[in-house]
Parts: sequence; C-alpha cells; structure tokens
Amino acid sequence: MTRTTAPDISHPPALPHWDTTPEDLPAAIREVKATLRARIAASGRTVEEVFAVIERRVRDRVDEIVAAKERGEPVWPEIDYADIASGAVPAAALGLLLGTVVARLLVPAVTLSPAAQTPVPPPITLLDLPQTIPLAAAVAVIPARAAALVVFRRPDPAAELRAAEAG
Repeated sequence: MTRTTAPDISHPPALPHWDTTPEDLPAAIREVKATLRARIAASGRTVEEVFAVIERRVRDRVDEIVAAKERGEPVWPEIDYADIASGAVPAAALGLLLGTVVARLLVPAVTLSPAAQTPVPPPITLLDLPQTIPLAAAVAVIPARAAALVVFRRPDPAAELRAAEAG
C-alpha cells in the first residue's frame, strides 16, 4: 500500500532576485520560470491547472464587461463633474480616484529595490506622456476647484457661526 502525503507549501522555493540586470538575461528568465514551476508544484497543482484558473477568471471578467457594454452601461469608471460640483459624490470616492491616479503616476518613479536601486525588471508605467500630463493637471486642478466651490458656497463660515451662536 502506497501512502501519499500532502505537498509541503510552508516553505516554497524563494524567487530569484537581482539588484541589477543579470548578465545572462535568458538564463535568469529560465531560472525564474523553473522556480515558479517548483512553487506551483509545491502547492500541489500543475502549471496547467493554475493557468486554467487564471484564464477562467479573466474570461469571466471579460464576459461581465462585454455584457455591461451590451446593456449600454459604462465599462470604465465615470464620475460626472456636475455630480462632483453638486456634492453628490462622496469625498471618499474622490479620494480613491485621486489616490489611484497619483499612485499610477508616482509609484514607478519612486520604486526602489532593497539595495536602493531601480528594480529589475523596472516597474511598468501604463500611461505614456501624452496621457500623464492631463492626468497630473487634473490631480492638481480638481482639488483646487473643489476648494473654490466650497468657498463660493459658504463665503464667510465664521459669520454664520457667530449668527448661530447669537440666535
């Protein structure tokens, strides 16, 4: 009788790391691939099983997006300026939106390896310069406009507080 044991996933092989670009890049890629295969095997699954799960998740998400598009729903997050100006959009949603934009712009610029060098491979920025400049301008302009709207709606909050205390 053969006894099988569960795979030991408590100590998977460590992924290789380089502070600078390896001299033999193809060999480094082969090493990373071999380590990834070993980590997957240590989890008790096959590479094909892992890819099948990922492929299914991506396919499900694509199907959701296609269905939303066919229903006429927006497939990209949208916030109308009128909703922002009227105060209908919660501050948390605006903060999340602006934080996401700032992170997309700044993370690649400030990411360093443990040795305080640019990591290998370098971080990928998905926005090119013509897209980045308007986004950076929006990050600077939208909070300023929001503050201006508050000032114009409530020109003298101190006077309102004094009147409330006096009344």
